[in-house]
Amino acid sequence: MPLKYSPSNRTSPTTFALIAPTFLAAAALAAVYTLLSHWIPFIIADLALWVAFAFGLAFMLGAAMKHGKCRSPIVAALIGIAAGSVAMAASHYTAYLWTLRSLPAGGTLGFFDYLDVRAKVGWSFGKRSKSGMPITGWMVWTLWALEAAVVILAACVGASKAACQPFCETCHAWADKEAQKFGIPGLTPGSIERISESDGLDEILSPPLEEIGPGPTVLNYRVRSCPKCERVAFLDLEKQTTTYDKKGQATVANASVGSCLALSPEEVQAIDQLKADIQTAIEVRTRALSAK
Repeated sequence: MPLKYSPSNRTSPTTFALIAPTFLAAAALAAVYTLLSHWIPFIIADLALWVAFAFGLAFMLGAAMKHGKCRSPIVAALIGIAAGSVAMAASHYTAYLWTLRSLPAGGTLGFFDYLDVRAKVGWSFGKRSKSGMPITGWMVWTLWALEAAVVILAACVGASKAACQPFCETCHAWADKEAQKFGIPGLTPGSIERISESDGLDEILSPPLEEIGPGPTVLNYRVRSCPKCERVAFLDLEKQTTTYDKKGQATVANASVGSCLALSPEEVQAIDQLKADIQTAIEVRTRALSAK
């Protein structure tokens, strides 16, 4: 494949300035997650909340890294791990504070004592009641560990993935302006495979336009560029396949066949010309089918 974008591993002072606010936001999100889990009595609903919490934290960490202009996946991953850990600590501490509200006047309970008691009491699978399979002891600790692992991993991946996005070091800006987006319908799987495995851009810039037609596959082109200078640009290629079941319901599957491929200004112009050539080929194909 052609040369792919590689992050510079640089950071910005803003990245580190945002650490404390990001941690506070992660703790606040964890508190909301914990309180909602207490108010909703169904384990299945809590699982959905858990997934939403993990995705929300990943999105928040990604946004923080983008705003802080962090281009170091390692630094971003470490910040994500730390933020996820803070979030899980805040989640358990919120549950601890909620429990203290129900203690008799003058009653005390340490945080670690609360964790031990909570693990011994556990809960029941299904509705949180005396019915159902009880989950106590080591099973509670295991579920807590799994919950923490997923949340921390999500925060780590969300942060590091954001740091890997194309960036223009000259303009100090993310190259996220969508300059071009179009598709080539009807290419055969063999042609798409040949394009995706090419060593240069020749195959990508000169696809077999004679194959254009109503086939089930589309090769999508997407060019992102620096919004300031527009000289830094990157190409994403995606294979889109549409299948139909017996009832005629369509299912669309997308698969990346090339991402963040570096483009020169001349190659960007070639892709602009390719889009025009594709439109012309589609019009010729449409007229030919209409004439039959």
